[in-house]
Amino acid sequence: MQKKTSTNILLKNTKANKKSVLLVCDEMISKYNATGAYVFAHIAYHICKNGNYDSAPSTAAIYIKSSKSSVIEYIKKFIDDGLLKEVTGKKSFRKALEFNDNNDFIDVIIRYHSFVNGTKGQSNNVSLVRVYPHELKLSKCNKQEFLRKEQFFTAYIRDKLANQRINNKSNLKFDTFVDLAHKFNLATNTIKKVLLALKTSKLIKYSKEMFGVLKIKAGDLLLSEIDNKVKSIRRALKPKSPVQRFNNPSYY
Repeated sequence: MQKKTSTNILLKNTKANKKSVLLVCDEMISKYNATGAYVFAHIAYHICKNGNYDSAPSTAAIYIKSSKSSVIEYIKKFIDDGLLKEVTGKKSFRKALEFNDNNDFIDVIIRYHSFVNGTKGQSNNVSLVRVYPHELKLSKCNKQEFLRKEQFFTAYIRDKLANQRINNKSNLKFDTFVDLAHKFNLATNTIKKVLLALKTSKLIKYSKEMFGVLKIKAGDLLLSEIDNKVKSIRRALKPKSPVQRFNNPSYY
C-alpha cells in the first residue's frame, strides 16, 4: 500500500483545485478586504448549497490558496461581526457555520442565495464577481492580498464593461481615483497601484479626463473575456423554460 506523503497530498489537492471558482462579493471587499471576501465566498456558497459549512478551515485554505491561519482569523471576524454563527456539526470536535440574522449583511446573504439557489428577492445593491483562485501565482505572503485585489478588479471591470457593451457603451467612468477608492473602502494609492498593474499587464486602459474623471476601457488581453461575458449575459436574458429557470447554478 502506497504511503501518503505530503507530496501526494499536495498533488491530490492541486488536481481537485485545478478549476476552482469563487463568487466574490464587492460589498465584502469593502467591509473587509480581498482575502476576507475570498474566504467568505467559499463558505457562503456551501451554506447556500448545503445549509451550513461543515468543513475544516484547511479545506477553505487549499481552495482559495490562502493560509489556514488567515481562514481561521476571518471566520472569527465574521462570527464577531454577526455575519456567521457556529452550530453543531457532524464532527464532535468541530463546529459548523451558518448565516446569522444580521440586517447589516442582509443584501449580501440575499445575493448569494439568489445566485446559488435561483431564488427570488435578488438584491441589486451588491454584485458577485466570478474569479479563479487557482490562477493566482502567489509567492511572497505580503503580496497575496494585493494579487487578490488585482484578480478581483480585473473580473469586476470585465463584468462592468460587458454590461456597458450590452448598453452600447465602451467604457466605465468614475469621478476620480478617490471615488473608486471610497467605493471599496481602500486607500487611493492602493487603487492607483492596482489599476497601474492591470494597465501594465494590458488588461485595461485608463485615462483622466476633464475635472479628473477616470475613464477605463478594456485592454487587448481582456477583450476576449468581455466577449464571453457578453454572450453569457445575453443567454441569461433570453426567456427560459420553467425547468431551466429553477435549475441550480453550480460553479464548484
